[in-house]
Amino acid sequence: MSNENKAGVDEGMNEKDWRKLCELISSEPDPKRLSGLVDALLKELDRRTEKGQITLTPKTVIDRHLAEGLEDVAQGRPHGPYQSATEAISALERRAAK
Repeated sequence: MSNENKAGVDEGMNEKDWRKLCELISSEPDPKRLSGLVDALLKELDRRTEKGQITLTPKTVIDRHLAEGLEDVAQGRPHGPYQSATEAISALERRAAK
């Protein structure tokens, strides 16, 4: 039996699978599914530890950025879909440089 969440992502995934989530996120055109995939990625990254300590990112920052992204989509300003995570990262870097 699968242990998938509402985004269709297996919640029992191992640590290396977050990269697959990044690829799925980079090409997902549906805002609701994208939100679910981002939530799943954040949960995976939140579980990772560094030198025995858990590092959590404040959800308020994440929520603000997610709300901005969803507003962009609602206003017809989406980015992507991208063919790969590398392509998505390149697009982010180009926008950040502006």
